[in-house]
Amino acid sequence: EIMLKIADVPYDKMLFQLDGTTGKYEDIGEQTLGHKGKTLGYRKIQNLEHDPTFFEYMKLPIFEDACRRVYDQGQPIQSYRAMFFNKPASQGSHLPWHQDR
Repeated sequence: EIMLKIADVPYDKMLFQLDGTTGKYEDIGEQTLGHKGKTLGYRKIQNLEHDPTFFEYMKLPIFEDACRRVYDQGQPIQSYRAMFFNKPASQGSHLPWHQDR
């Protein structure tokens, strides 16, 4: 629904990035605030904590339980960069090894 702009979310607070059409990483669109048009061609949508449905899903106990298996029981658990990556079968750009900053 978000990709097709029929969801009730604050699109101006969410980062969107369209995938390129060539399959080359250097041709991927820039990630910026705001919806880029009704398409299933998004490769990344970030700041999903602004989507009430996604936010409720993130608060399900299973996610905290999974984190508790890795992190110390006394440590607070919180989300940083709630995002969605999309790479449909037989299309999408190759992502070379990289280090996020």
